[in-house]
Amino acid sequence: MSKILLVFAFIMANIFTIFLIYSKPNKVNGIEQDIINLLKEPAVIDRLNTLKTSLDAHKAFAAVIDDKNVYVYGFSYGHKTQERADFIAFEKCEERRKSKEFNIDKECILLNELIYNH
Repeated sequence: MSKILLVFAFIMANIFTIFLIYSKPNKVNGIEQDIINLLKEPAVIDRLNTLKTSLDAHKAFAAVIDDKNVYVYGFSYGHKTQERADFIAFEKCEERRKSKEFNIDKECILLNELIYNH
C-alpha cells in the first residue's frame, strides 16, 4: 500500500510541475517568467520532484536565473524548523550564485510553493 501511495505522490508531483511550467505565459502564482524557464531544466525538475515527495516536514528550495539562462539553486531538508530549512537553502543558493563559476547579479529567492502541495 505504501508503495502505491509513493508512486501516486510522485506522479502527482510531476503533473503539478508540468502544470506550473505551462499554465500561464508570464507569471504562475506570482513567479516570474525567468523562474518558469528555470523550471524547464531537467536537473531542477528532478530536484523539485525529490523534495515534493520527501516526507520531511521542513524542506526548502531557493533559486535564481540570470538573463543568459545561467542558474543556480540550493535546497535543504530534514531540519528541525522551517526557518532553518529556508536559511540553509537560501545560503547554499547564494554561495553558488556569488562563486566565480556563476557570478550572477540577481539574488536567490525562496520558492517553497513549488515543493509544498497546498
